[in-house]
Amino acid sequence: MAKILLIDDDDDLLELTESRLCKKGFEVTAVSSLTAARQVWEQAPMTTFDAVVSDLFLKNENGLTFFEQLRAAGYLGTFVLATGDAEGDTRIRAHLQSSPGFHCLQKPYPFGTLVGILAHSCARSA
Repeated sequence: MAKILLIDDDDDLLELTESRLCKKGFEVTAVSSLTAARQVWEQAPMTTFDAVVSDLFLKNENGLTFFEQLRAAGYLGTFVLATGDAEGDTRIRAHLQSSPGFHCLQKPYPFGTLVGILAHSCARSA
């Protein structure tokens, strides 16, 4: 079973996405801030999560910066960034071209697209 770290500060969206991913067979750890995500990350080995799904903008924090911190620490798993403006940040475009396992979904995105990315990526890492 693939393990997913899900990060979103919209509690309703977080709960809905967590529920739907669990129904698809994923094991999900859901948190509403990057502070909480960092605490989870520090308590678990880097290989605990097959994928991370994060919103871009999180109450004075940034999901893209979190991705860059994880990569700098050696995390090579899948990272899916959800944003309302995928074209607005040149770093997003750069990572899409140069960072294996990095994906960006434009909100609102079809849930099946997220599931497809996670299923494909997690199957390759198994």
